Amino acid sequence: MKKICLSVFSLSHGPNYSPQDYSPMAIEDAHWLMYDPGEIIPGPEWEYFIKGDTVINDKVYKKVYQRNFFWDDSPYITPYPYIIEEEGLFGAIRDDTILRKVYMVRFPPSILDYSDLGGCPLQEEFLLYNFDIEPGDTLSGLACFTVKQRKSILIV
Repeated sequence: MKKICLSVFSLSHGPNYSPQDYSPMAIEDAHWLMYDPGEIIPGPEWEYFIKGDTVINDKVYKKVYQRNFFWDDSPYITPYPYIIEEEGLFGAIRDDTILRKVYMVRFPPSILDYSDLGGCPLQEEFLLYNFDIEPGDTLSGLACFTVKQRKSILIV
């Protein structure tokens, strides 16, 4: 079984589209360590990870969980090994390998407060990532998450 760890994603709100090699994202045990480039904390503040399957409207999705890490505010570091402050179910994603797109359904908050996510809808599918976009293409619909950088991928 392959495990994928995307070690650095930089998310922001608004469009930043460019064609990229297609890599399925809805893979069991995938982890995305999240860094906020606007913060001074030298380490991840939270992560998303995939664990388990679910079916929504007759489509199979992978469950996405969010885990927030404790960070020490005196030296502004995220100590390793990371100390988990809280975690909960965030949503579900699925890959469309033919169209090279990734779709997401975001769930209502459980223990986490992530209400400010740029207008992503709750409990309905939206396009999270489009690997097939080309310069000059026109997109319609909601662009609530945009991957600005993907610095490294580790396949184990």
